[in-house]
Amino acid sequence: MLTISGFDATTLLYSSPTSLVYRSHWVPDQRPVVLKVLRGKGYTPKQVARFQREYELIQSLNLPGVVKVYGLESHQHHSMMILEDFGGEALSQLELAGQLTLIEFLQLAIAITKIIGQIHGFNIIHKNINPGNIVFNRQTGVIKLIDFGIASVLSQENLNFISANTLEGTLGYLSPEQTGRMNRTIDYRSDFYSLGVTFYELITGRLPFKSEDPLELVHSHIAKNPISPEDYTNFSLPEIISQIILKLMAKNAEDRYQSAYGIKSDLERCLEQFKNQGYIESFELGSQDLSDKLQIPEKLYGRNQQLQTLLTTFERVSQGNRELILISGYSGVGKSSLVQEIYKPITAKRGIFISGKFDQYKRNIPYFAIAEALNEFCHQILTERKEILEQWKQKILAFVGNKGQLLIDIIPDLERIIGKFSVTESLNLQETPNCFLEVFQKLIQALTQPQRPLVIFLDDLQWADWASLNLIKTLSQDESIQYLMIIGAYRHHELNLNPPLKSTLEAIKITQDPGVEISLDNLSLSDINDLIAEGLNCSPEVSQPLAHLVYQKTQGNPFYTREFLKSLYTEGLLQFQYPTQLSWTQGNNKGKWTWDFEQIQAKNITDYRKNCPILSPETHQKISSSNSLDIASIFKASQALSREISIEHLLTKIMKIVVENAGAERGHLILESDKQWLIQAYVTTVHDGVKVLQAIPIEKINSETNTPEVCNSIVNYVIHTQESLVIHQATKENKFVSDDYIILNQPKSILCVPLLNQGKLIGILYLENNLITGAFTSQRLEVLNLLSSQAAISIENALLYKTLEEKVTERTQALQQEILERKKVEEVLKQAKEDAEAANRAKSEFLANMSHEIRT
Repeated sequence: MLTISGFDATTLLYSSPTSLVYRSHWVPDQRPVVLKVLRGKGYTPKQVARFQREYELIQSLNLPGVVKVYGLESHQHHSMMILEDFGGEALSQLELAGQLTLIEFLQLAIAITKIIGQIHGFNIIHKNINPGNIVFNRQTGVIKLIDFGIASVLSQENLNFISANTLEGTLGYLSPEQTGRMNRTIDYRSDFYSLGVTFYELITGRLPFKSEDPLELVHSHIAKNPISPEDYTNFSLPEIISQIILKLMAKNAEDRYQSAYGIKSDLERCLEQFKNQGYIESFELGSQDLSDKLQIPEKLYGRNQQLQTLLTTFERVSQGNRELILISGYSGVGKSSLVQEIYKPITAKRGIFISGKFDQYKRNIPYFAIAEALNEFCHQILTERKEILEQWKQKILAFVGNKGQLLIDIIPDLERIIGKFSVTESLNLQETPNCFLEVFQKLIQALTQPQRPLVIFLDDLQWADWASLNLIKTLSQDESIQYLMIIGAYRHHELNLNPPLKSTLEAIKITQDPGVEISLDNLSLSDINDLIAEGLNCSPEVSQPLAHLVYQKTQGNPFYTREFLKSLYTEGLLQFQYPTQLSWTQGNNKGKWTWDFEQIQAKNITDYRKNCPILSPETHQKISSSNSLDIASIFKASQALSREISIEHLLTKIMKIVVENAGAERGHLILESDKQWLIQAYVTTVHDGVKVLQAIPIEKINSETNTPEVCNSIVNYVIHTQESLVIHQATKENKFVSDDYIILNQPKSILCVPLLNQGKLIGILYLENNLITGAFTSQRLEVLNLLSSQAAISIENALLYKTLEEKVTERTQALQQEILERKKVEEVLKQAKEDAEAANRAKSEFLANMSHEIRT
């Protein structure tokens, strides 16, 4: 029993590796509560931040189907969350699995689905739906969802290939994409898979996949089909119920239900039929499965032949071969996506996948990407049990002997596996290449084994150093190495920029093991149409006109196509139109996606080939400093913005990305607050750093220049028109030349871009270059337009999060003040009680003395 001041009768309910959960009685509030306490001592900052974040997230929801939180306190250096206790027990503790009647199951399933739909409405992915996190009061019928410890306040989340021992969530209920071994992002539909597993267990009394081996469970989730639940029930389960559960558990998110509303509607239809007629007839699933969220399919299109080549090659590796695969293509063509499709067979063969990426700014670091990949290997091994770790240590030492320090010098994390070495002198990798090659070959021999083939993926070979290329060539020709697959990817149009890569590839081609070459080109119009038709849930005939238009804009580049579709959606040019009425009998009339053909046709976008031309080294050197963002850079920048949720950090990132790549000398980010437009971020190339959240009205006069910080007439024009405005010669021949700001400041080039999300104006990006005219080229404007969509979404999300944080802080302070006041009242009452008791004692003593005096 835990003793905490202010709480009575504290008893343990649940124990996990990270937390302890107690049932207690909160004395000041006179109410039953549940206490969630972080376990152990010496928490990492990440653990504390996650606990704080869970508290804030639950506090912000305030939904009837989510357990309420009353406060976050500290007890003896332990963080403690105070949650409501409505008298429920977790479904796992109630042991209802396999014991429910069909009506009880359907009623429970409908209630759970409704709650999940509510949290999805707040763009929250729970990521840990299972019977242990669903609490049910059988007497009142109240059901609530708990444990938001790993929940994401995101529309999508990416996971890399990681060890099965470090996966977040409950492994038996994990969606395929949550394993990190599917080439898919995590979105709200991941919760539907876990919900399907939960339903499967509730109706059958068993999990669809069972194993003591984490890796085998992961493989089951991503590759094995579960046995139909009707085979395990102790009553005749209607086939349609099995179909609903199996649809929820589809391996690909596109094949699952697309909305909680669709799931709930089908379950309610089953319940109504069973109550009215005693049986359930089959019907088309998902008749009301409407989703107004654009979900672009993530599966590969037009890559069947290349994928088969990759899988066939890996099969040879799993049988003992050594293989080199070289994949070439433009930026955004899908080289990495193709490689990631190998995750599933690697897991089936219990293989190891590691990856590294060469960096154009770190070419002077030998073996940069290879070291990155092998450090990743060390991270995977360090998650294993102590005895497994010791086996790896002994095996590696047996191969590398006393030369381990040479490896540790470039793979620092290897020291945590094999220990430290005493060395008399430091070896220079550039001066001792043969020595390093020998010891590295020994290391790879140690890492490859029949039961665990090794796959090393090295991306962006066009930026690889000579030493790395020589090592790749050596390993690919080493006949003593088996069960090894090296995959290298590069941009073929930049081959002339790296002569060592070109000569290495030519040298490999004339050897006995020339490797396998895969060349990726853009997708065909037919492939683009298939992608759009599946994404918009319509027939290829309906999507054909839009596909033609998108293909004209993107030339079939997969990444650019997806980003272009996202920008159409965020700008309101691609919208979902709901049906006029919903009913189970409406057939395929489930709403449709519509688009503004003329505006999309007018929308400008850079041909991706202009971002990656074939240049000579001399020409490339001349323009590299002024060239705008390429596709890969756009992708990195968009990802950087999408991950940031702090408004201060987000504005800083936006301004740095924009000024560094747009050719601006100074820039301002303007946001609206209380119907007033304020400068919330400012950056200049003259001074380092970005100034944010200063809330300067755009009309405010700068005392030094005697003008506002920005040209108000230009900003107001963009606010009203919601169109980008570029002025190549600000002081000549344009409608703003007579503006006082232009006359006094004499700017050369001005660019003003609206930040739009779903047609709503979120902010204004105002850029200037006072050194040269024509600084903002059409190419730069087009790239900024692409980035502006993500910036608008991120700003809106960050502002919402900031508002929620402020509300949580305000509520927390109010609760703390309330607790403080109650403690003061308790102290006053305690003091009054002590005073009364003292008075009673004094009175008793006085009477006793008087009695004694009278008797004597």
